[in-house]
Amino acid sequence: MKKEYYLKNLHCTNCGEKIERRLKKIDFIKDVQVDFITKKIYIETKEDIRGLDKKVKKTVHSVEPNCIIEERKYMHEEEIANVDIMKYIIAVTMFLTGIILDNKYSFYLLIIAYIIIGYKIIVKSIKNIIRGNVFDENFLMSLATLTAIGINQYKEAVAVMLFYSIGEMIQNLSVESSRNSIKELLKLKEPKVNCIEENKIVTKPIEKIKIGEVTLVKSGEKVPLDGSLIDKVCICDTSPLTGELVPKVYTKGESIKSGIININEPIRIKVDSEYKNSTIKQVLDLVENSTLKKGKSEKMITKFSKVYTPIILIIAFMTTILGYSIFGGKLVAWIYKSLIFLVLSCPCALVLSIPLGYFSGIGAAAKHGIMIKGSKYLDTICSLESIFFDKTGTITEGKFHVTEIVPFINIPKEKLIELAVAAEYYSNHPIAKTLRNSYNMNIDINSLSNFHEHVGMGNRCTYKGKDIIIGNCKLMNRYNIKIDDNCKMGTSIYLAMNRRVIGKLIFNDKIKQGSYKAINDIKELGINDIYILSGDCKENVEDVKNLLSIDRGLSDLLPQDKIKAFEELSKNKITSFVGDGINDAPVLSMAHVGIAMGGLGSDIAIEAADIVIMGDDLSKIPIIIKIAKVTRKVVLQNIVMCIGVKLTILLLGILGHSTLWGAVFADVGVALIAIFNSIRIEYRKYN
Repeated sequence: MKKEYYLKNLHCTNCGEKIERRLKKIDFIKDVQVDFITKKIYIETKEDIRGLDKKVKKTVHSVEPNCIIEERKYMHEEEIANVDIMKYIIAVTMFLTGIILDNKYSFYLLIIAYIIIGYKIIVKSIKNIIRGNVFDENFLMSLATLTAIGINQYKEAVAVMLFYSIGEMIQNLSVESSRNSIKELLKLKEPKVNCIEENKIVTKPIEKIKIGEVTLVKSGEKVPLDGSLIDKVCICDTSPLTGELVPKVYTKGESIKSGIININEPIRIKVDSEYKNSTIKQVLDLVENSTLKKGKSEKMITKFSKVYTPIILIIAFMTTILGYSIFGGKLVAWIYKSLIFLVLSCPCALVLSIPLGYFSGIGAAAKHGIMIKGSKYLDTICSLESIFFDKTGTITEGKFHVTEIVPFINIPKEKLIELAVAAEYYSNHPIAKTLRNSYNMNIDINSLSNFHEHVGMGNRCTYKGKDIIIGNCKLMNRYNIKIDDNCKMGTSIYLAMNRRVIGKLIFNDKIKQGSYKAINDIKELGINDIYILSGDCKENVEDVKNLLSIDRGLSDLLPQDKIKAFEELSKNKITSFVGDGINDAPVLSMAHVGIAMGGLGSDIAIEAADIVIMGDDLSKIPIIIKIAKVTRKVVLQNIVMCIGVKLTILLLGILGHSTLWGAVFADVGVALIAIFNSIRIEYRKYN
């Protein structure tokens, strides 16, 4: 059983880590992940457990008493954190006055300022100690500042508590700002929907809308649910899903996906999918769950944070004891040095900025209509050695055009077309769709029977008492049907009646306009090992390969052949496969990073792929690579900066060249710099 909880008032990354560790110790919990960025707990149990909610609440409150556990909700429904600005203004005023006066009243002003700003932190640390949760930032700051007061360092005690509190406030607001940018991205769900019932407009919650109902979408409104257009024509902005800025025209009967914006006159849409199965629900789930599959850097930092605080505390204690015992001097001076260690002993900057960096990378991709299922795929993309492409619908438009009709016997072309459309009547292959859409043939379905599809080859059926076979050379060979024909440029589909070839249809498929630049950009980004794996004939694959300057192209591949070819060519390489997600699902799953194009129309794509491109633009592939490289660069910058600055201040502290002021600036300041550095990933241009 899987369940999700939303954590309100979770402001500490360390607390999130502790909650996760404690929940993992519960016997019946199979897996648990606490995600600080989305403020959620994801729990998987071995079976349906009664009392799970109480157990989770008890565990959470043992670490973070102020946390409120709520049922699952999407990020954009969360409230923005309130900040008590007046408290900080009063505390800062009293602190500055105490420093300026520097007389007998200074002590009282500083202590009052300390109480105002540090009261909640001290109370919280005491409560946590009672619950057995000692080593958190509240305890460390309380211990450091109270000890400073004990050795008459009043100004520094107040300064540390003040700067720490203000830093935490800015930190929370910065993280909230990053969350808000994702919330804006995810404001695709319309909570209320206008429905037309008995010529009246009725407003309903989106979850209550059933298949077959008619929704009314006014100009400027988002399409709430997947459906088909009832009106003659409409113009929609698909950028919220695909990232494409050019409006798209839909005609009567055409499928329209939820989340896009109607920019013309009001339209009516007949719902063909409930909210739980809609495109927008899948997109929301993809983005919200993307932080669960963690990258190597995230996992490394999680392990590092567990030992960092205890090690620093031990060093702080040993600094006082051994320093005073070996080198002598004033005990107060050695205690002061150990306080610097205490201030720097919380790894919040690292634990927060690393996942935030990945989250910003995923958010940047989502703005371009690219849904990444986990930060680990951003890591993997940076190490890609080879990329494999499907041809039809990925590199090419996947929209076939009949360029020639060639009868081999004395048969009218119209009759040849009728037999071809009948044989493709129940198929979903792009060629079948082209035939049905291009020729408005009145097929007598009562005369159509025994339909059987040979995957990757064609179809066989009985039509008006005749045995009809339509497909490529492989299918003709399977039925021992001889073909005496010279190949022409394009895709040739042969038609046989009663085991005799009676003609062929030649189809052409154009290369997408953006494919040329996309392949060139991929090579410029350092990936030159590029392949095409296609079921199309050799001539077509060679033509596309040569036009795009791709290294190698394999043709005439059935789905099982494509798997075998991919296994052989991808040995000892980090690979990605890019396909449409329908026939390519097995290979998408086999690749280190499976990328599905055209995710707007394919449930299989969303399920099988690691990355889903919501449109059909191949130029999104180099954008993914650029985002991944920038994300890794920023994450490494944050790691080096956070560890480097803290170690430098610690060393200066031991040598007597650093103060508590410097330590708190290093702790809070480096956290803020790392956070802002992470957030900038989202606002960078990648086109």
